[in-house]
Amino acid sequence: MNYRLYVSLPIYLGLLPSTILIITGLMTYRNTNKLQITRQREIIQKQLTKMMLIQIPIIICSTLPYVIFTEYTVFSATIIKTSNQRIIENIITNIVTLLFYMSFACSFFVFFISSNSFRQEAKLFFLCHRTNLFRNIQIQPHPLSTIRDTTL
Repeated sequence: MNYRLYVSLPIYLGLLPSTILIITGLMTYRNTNKLQITRQREIIQKQLTKMMLIQIPIIICSTLPYVIFTEYTVFSATIIKTSNQRIIENIITNIVTLLFYMSFACSFFVFFISSNSFRQEAKLFFLCHRTNLFRNIQIQPHPLSTIRDTTL
């Protein structure tokens, strides 16, 4: 219980996702400096900056309430509560949990909104699969006369 309280929740759910996102964002930003074409580098850095500036607050605002409320729940577990107080805490738990999952669900939308190249790639991906799904695939038989001529 102490491990969960002092290590698991704050580090694995609060600190680690934000730190990994910031580190990989900075490393990606640094790698774009190695691009030879200046205009292409500027466009990619601008898109990455927009993505990171949108994504980081979403992750912080969605994980921080979850960690704080979970800590509150653990600290107040020994307190005797009324049924109304337990109901309110259950509702808050559900809301905070949904907020926590929002960070995972919003990544696609953040990238889609902030990056022109990502929008174009996503459009190509979805249109390509849509045309392949609805394409009528038929096998045309060869006439017997061409099969006999090749066997002779």
